[in-house]
Amino acid sequence: MRAKSKLMPLLVGVLFSTLVADAAEWTGGGGDAKWSSVGNWDVEPQVGGAIVFNTAAGGLSVFDLAGFGASSLAFGAQAGSFTLGGETPLAIAQSLVNHSSVAQTVSVPLRRPRAPISPPAGT
Repeated sequence: MRAKSKLMPLLVGVLFSTLVADAAEWTGGGGDAKWSSVGNWDVEPQVGGAIVFNTAAGGLSVFDLAGFGASSLAFGAQAGSFTLGGETPLAIAQSLVNHSSVAQTVSVPLRRPRAPISPPAGT
């Protein structure tokens, strides 16, 4: 029987840390649960950027940004149980992953764009 490698979790952790460094991370500090409230993010989400939920508190997050698309959406290892809701469709170009040990609920309509999502010209 082969011994389990300790290298794989380390590589996954390094990869996730790299993704988080270039992402908008949900803080939930905006006084409401809306994505449009800048205070809910460590940095303002950018069209075509990555989105991360990694707070242990979890909770409700309401997507309300018409025309917004992300490259990816991830729940980090520390993420509590989140419910992503809203009626506005969210475009995710590459991946939606859960690195947390708890279940996540995604009830917002998702769509996969036919072309890569990129910021508007001039931004």
